[in-house]
Amino acid sequence: MNDVAQPLTIYEAEAMRASPEVMKRVVLSYRMMLDFYGLQLDDEETGTVSRAPSYERRFFELNNSFHNYLRITRILKSLGELGLEHYKLPLVRCFAYEVYQAGTLPNAEGSLCDYWLPVLRVEDDRTSARKFVEALRQGESGSEVEREDEGSRLRSLSGNASEKDAHKVGVMLDHAKAKAGDGISPDQVNVNGEWDGGE
Repeated sequence: MNDVAQPLTIYEAEAMRASPEVMKRVVLSYRMMLDFYGLQLDDEETGTVSRAPSYERRFFELNNSFHNYLRITRILKSLGELGLEHYKLPLVRCFAYEVYQAGTLPNAEGSLCDYWLPVLRVEDDRTSARKFVEALRQGESGSEVEREDEGSRLRSLSGNASEKDAHKVGVMLDHAKAKAGDGISPDQVNVNGEWDGGE
């Protein structure tokens, strides 16, 4: 840790989230760190993560370099602060798979359960990840758990919107406000992302 580093302020985080150039650099930095750990970002929209071609050597180092676990915790927290909360669950699930099913990162189990799961801010994500970990501990395959989890997500679509959906609605509102000025309300934007307030 750097004792003289200044903590990120709320205003700085907001300014970073508002800058497409900064966010592009954040994603690039995330890709670089994933590569360092033997992983790759497969989809920038969903945050899906998988093993990189060089994973074996990197996983060996990660499994035996405990100081990296604190870095991973900080990466997860930073993703949330910088508007990429939806990147956290895929990363945690990937680590859970490697810890429990593949057996490639057994030394990361403590950090996974004590630090990485709790930093998931969205309650549905935290619940999903805990169920995933528990199922893997009991010997179920990751694909079985994912299918079950996807089914329960589909059943709950009539409930609260996900953070990703909320973000999309926010973007639609911002776009509509830009077209119409500040006199727009959320009920003027329909679910197809079109502004209903006329031209």
